[in-house]
Amino acid sequence: MRRPKNLSMASLLLIACFAGERAFAQQPGPAQLPGRTISATGRGSATAEADTARMTVVVNSEGSFAQDALASQKQKLKRLVEALRGVGISEGDINMTPAQFTPRFVSPPLLPSPVATAQLNAPAQGNGQPRAPQANRNGFQVASTVTLKSRDLDNLGALVDLVSDNTDNHVPTIAFFVTDPKPLLDEARKKAFDEAERLGALEAERAGLKLGRVRSVRDLPANLQISEILVAGAATGNSNGAQQNFTATLEVQWDAEP
Repeated sequence: MRRPKNLSMASLLLIACFAGERAFAQQPGPAQLPGRTISATGRGSATAEADTARMTVVVNSEGSFAQDALASQKQKLKRLVEALRGVGISEGDINMTPAQFTPRFVSPPLLPSPVATAQLNAPAQGNGQPRAPQANRNGFQVASTVTLKSRDLDNLGALVDLVSDNTDNHVPTIAFFVTDPKPLLDEARKKAFDEAERLGALEAERAGLKLGRVRSVRDLPANLQISEILVAGAATGNSNGAQQNFTATLEVQWDAEP
């Protein structure tokens, strides 16, 4: 099609801009969410008996030289692992931290010897002040933290004895937990939603409304977690004396319908 001769370039630009604005105006905008809403927060929990124990114990060795201390430490750790494997603890359930070296010093005596007294009275180089006797290094200490898991809670006492016997009578610290928390967290979330729905329905009834479709469900991260270990004891009938509690808190929003 031929362009009319009497149309200027400015007129053509004006027509193009108008057509673009019209096309843009005809495009649908983002969906709007008008109307009233009702929000409620619900909390749910689920409790289960702990099925696994985690033991942590520190193994120490000493020697006049770092190499001597390390060699002694390796022997102790090897003996401990062999003892644990002998009672059914797999190597995958045993973890160790790298060896940590600490110098071992001998402090000067409270009543210094004549030689130490002479050293104390001798002026230090450069400042004229007496020099205090220095502690002497006489070896190294090596420490490793060993963590192990056991699912045999009925024989937990025997395992504590075994660990203690193989770590110079060090008593391990023990924590109890549930190996697979996902089903319990799911249960806690379902209970939290039901509680939020119950509270939301009460609020809607007070306002002469009812709950419509769910708009959003939001976890409150500070509460969606393994909350605590409950040491229940014999009074609960729990043979292991430990339970783990899981909690979840959800904030739910609904459309409010007449």
